[in-house]
Amino acid sequence: MTLVRKLSKIFFVYSFILLLTLFVASFAFAWTEPQNTPPICHAGQAGCDTPINVSSVYQNKLGDFGIGGGAGQLVYKLSNVGETLKLVDG
Repeated sequence: MTLVRKLSKIFFVYSFILLLTLFVASFAFAWTEPQNTPPICHAGQAGCDTPINVSSVYQNKLGDFGIGGGAGQLVYKLSNVGETLKLVDG
């Protein structure tokens, strides 16, 4: 193997590692923490919206809703199919 081929392989590996590191870092820096702690944190602020399973008031969710999926559990989803809510095997 020539020196040029060895150097190009090394360059490719280091370039790939650098790009992968930058890609992962972009996700880490994109996260925003809540502006306040839970008693002061209001819905609509970044990171403060309540989960869909909390509260006794009406909640809306876009897309399918998954149920189950724990270790060894079946996964089911509620799906809006033609204006009808259906329970579908995941």
